Parts: sequence; C-alpha cells; structure tokens
Amino acid sequence: MMNKECEIIRDILPLYLDSVCSPSSREIIDEHLKTCPDCAAYLEQIRASEAEGELRQERALVIKNQARRFKR
Repeated sequence: MMNKECEIIRDILPLYLDSVCSPSSREIIDEHLKTCPDCAAYLEQIRASEAEGELRQERALVIKNQARRFKR
C-alpha cells in the first residue's frame, strides 16, 4: 500500500520530468527517490512510456514523409 508521501510525489512527477516544479519541490522529490525504490521505478515507467510515445510520433512522421516522396 502506498503512503501519502508517495501519492503526493507521484502526483507531481510529471512536473518534475518537465522541469517545471519549484527547486524546493525538485529537492524533495530527489530525496524521496533516493529512499523509495517504488517511486523511482514509477518514474522510470513514466520515462519509458514518454520515450515510447515520442518514438511512435517520430515513426508516424517518417512514414508520412516517405508516403509523400512515393507519390511524386
């Protein structure tokens, strides 16, 4: 079962990843991640998911550009 601190950390991890949280929030998250393997693993899941989404977008753009070239 997740404690309240973990719930709060997970709520603001997207801001942390986008580097838009305050320096003090960033410091608190950094400290928490050092001691909480569950939240650290959750952060890695978010990063992997975002990377996967970026790859899908990039792949779609390449396919679209290739389709344009073949139409010429």
